Amino acid sequence: MFDRSINADAPPYKILQRSDWIDTAKGLAILLVVFGHAWRGVNEAGLIPPALFHAVDSRIYAFHMPVFFALSGLLVAGSLWRATPRSFTVSRVSRLIWPMVVWTYIFLGVKLAAGSVANQPITFTDMLVLPIPGHLHLWFLWALYVLQMALLLTRPMMSSGRYSTVGLLGLAVGAIALALWPLPDIFYRLIGPALLNAPYFVLGIVLSQTLDLSTLNRTRRMGALAVFLLVVVAYPFLPQSPVILLGGSLVLTLCFLTVCAGLSQDIGPQLSTWLTRLGIASMAIYLAHTIFSAAMREVLFAIGVTSLSWHVAIGFGIGILGPLILLWCAQKIGAVRLLGFK
Repeated sequence: MFDRSINADAPPYKILQRSDWIDTAKGLAILLVVFGHAWRGVNEAGLIPPALFHAVDSRIYAFHMPVFFALSGLLVAGSLWRATPRSFTVSRVSRLIWPMVVWTYIFLGVKLAAGSVANQPITFTDMLVLPIPGHLHLWFLWALYVLQMALLLTRPMMSSGRYSTVGLLGLAVGAIALALWPLPDIFYRLIGPALLNAPYFVLGIVLSQTLDLSTLNRTRRMGALAVFLLVVVAYPFLPQSPVILLGGSLVLTLCFLTVCAGLSQDIGPQLSTWLTRLGIASMAIYLAHTIFSAAMREVLFAIGVTSLSWHVAIGFGIGILGPLILLWCAQKIGAVRLLGFK
């Protein structure tokens, strides 16, 4: 769900290029995204005790979307430098805005067709909305677009495709300040999610120029895993201070990426390859999974299934399998770009 292009004519300076571990990280993260939405959908249906719901939900949402912003940041500086401002903007529109527009109306159309069966039924009037700034889970695409367009303004700060140490520090301090800035309500819906996730986006940029996570040894990866587990367990109990919660999320995101960078060595190539393939298909899964999960949830209710475990397991499974089948069909008929999957 970020720039996947590699330019064979890229200049000789070191800019992080695409590697399997990035797709592996995306694959693992998209599994968490699908699970998190399935979990919330089942909760809306009233099947999860509140304490259990919040215990799981607060931990997943502390880092799974920040991971995608960081992964985007890992590659965006190279893409920004290699492209002209015009071509960079056009590519962001085709990769982010187009799928957001298409799937906004697909989702609303499905909800309209579902009628009273939908968790939140809509009328035809509800279809007459602008797709910006991203409805439902599509907020991510708009937020990422805003961040990448804002980064375009910093291109004059780059030299040979890199930011200076002072430039990186300025990006980091500015991103954290904007994330903590109390934005007026009138602006929040338009740029609020982008500002809140700017620190993770900049984390990726900083990592791309300062540390190749794939070179870390097993001891450091295991240390990162230990820190991740400690923080993810403690996260709901941290003081509810924006600064502390942001710091906790940044630590979780960094540790998650560190673990993923060596996952193929730690879990074996077969499982890693499977996760990598999911990562490559993550845009299709992200765009379409809630339709399949929600439809399956209503089917289960219709046939009398009210078990929490069955709803979560089947909703999660179809949320992965359904979009993969849809992607396969789109590839067969040449509709991958039309549906925003690439």
